[in-house]
Amino acid sequence: MTALLLVEATNPSQLTVLNTHTQQTAMGMFFKFSHDGSRLYMAEPRRLVAYNLPGFTTAWEQPVPGSNSLDHQLEVYGPSGEILGAWQTSSPTDVFSLFGAFPASPPDVSLSDSVTVNETGGATVNFTVTLSAPTNHRTNINYSTTSGTAEGGSDYTTTSGTLTLEPGITSGIISIPISDDNLDEADETLTLNITSSPGIVTHGPRTVTIVDDDPQPSAAIADVSTTEGTSTFGNKLVSFTVALSAASGQTVTVAYATAPDTASNTDFVPITGTLTFAPGQTTSNLVVQYVGDRLAEDDETFFINLSSPNNVTIADAQAVATIVDDDSPILQTASGRATALDAVTFLREPFTITNPLYFGSDKRGRVMVFTLNLILTPGLVVTAQGVDDQQVTHQLPVEFVGNVPSFIPVIPQEPALTQIVLKLPEGIMTAGDLRVRIITRGKFSNQVLVAVKP
Repeated sequence: MTALLLVEATNPSQLTVLNTHTQQTAMGMFFKFSHDGSRLYMAEPRRLVAYNLPGFTTAWEQPVPGSNSLDHQLEVYGPSGEILGAWQTSSPTDVFSLFGAFPASPPDVSLSDSVTVNETGGATVNFTVTLSAPTNHRTNINYSTTSGTAEGGSDYTTTSGTLTLEPGITSGIISIPISDDNLDEADETLTLNITSSPGIVTHGPRTVTIVDDDPQPSAAIADVSTTEGTSTFGNKLVSFTVALSAASGQTVTVAYATAPDTASNTDFVPITGTLTFAPGQTTSNLVVQYVGDRLAEDDETFFINLSSPNNVTIADAQAVATIVDDDSPILQTASGRATALDAVTFLREPFTITNPLYFGSDKRGRVMVFTLNLILTPGLVVTAQGVDDQQVTHQLPVEFVGNVPSFIPVIPQEPALTQIVLKLPEGIMTAGDLRVRIITRGKFSNQVLVAVKP
């Protein structure tokens, strides 16, 4: 190790050690004293250090280019004790020397305070670089931005370069352009860093906080409609689309839950949970499983509701799912013939158009047909028609629709046996089969045969 020994030499016969300093590098020491002996300047491989004597406290230090591999590279000159140094540096193809001049006391270099800026309109952030005192030397301040949560290129313009203050100039400006966007996002930060030669950086780096000014997007869920189908096996799925009014720069979440309406929890599989949108994502789907059957019934509905928004507002919180029934009523048959009886006398077919044994004033014949899959609801309208052998269509008045009280269904959730009393039409001129069917909820049943005669 190489060391410097500082001694009191005013009395050569009694030399006194005042202090020692051990160099921390393996290279030889290159040093010079100031004119008044109060300061020691030492060149290390990558820096120039000024030590206050006799305590060897650091007064300042500066990065220097290249390395100090040459002797006699430091000189103190001029009335103010300025320093001239020479450093060796190299490139892939050459070795060359650099010379630099430093003031005896380099000025302090500082940046103005950290700032907060609104992104609106693409603002520009200006930092002031200030020297603590004028200097006879040109001062170069190297600067560069570093991304924090703000991203260079999208949130701000990545900035780097050198600000040069000519001799006597004590301040300058570094500008950072801020980008405006339409994304709702959290406030974001970036950092401005500086180095200086000559000059001692005393206040830096500085932070820029970009305050977002974009409104949160809104979420809406759309109504859907699906055909029920008949199979109760396999997955029958209905998909709801949840859409954001605009992309967000943040993660967006909303809670969801199904709720029954005319469709009960036996008609669909209830779901609850949280839907998540990644930054930039604008649509997502919720899938609900439902159950098909063979029942002739009204269309059924259930809801799915949105709640608990995070980084989003809710514009439409409820969607209606409509399960469109596609089942027709099925008349019970025996080899294609109706299970039908005269409504009054219980005579078997063929039925006469008029029944003289009926005690009422209207002697028109009545027949009954039966169905097992018809769901009766208040206000349900059932009509009927029959086509005779001459292909003439007759409207058959419906006089009664109701469940048979004593019938017990095999499957409890299935409907009871439904009987429908039909009045036979006028205009039957010849004996033959009347092809009868009923119509309800806009759907036609199968045809069954009822033998009639004039």
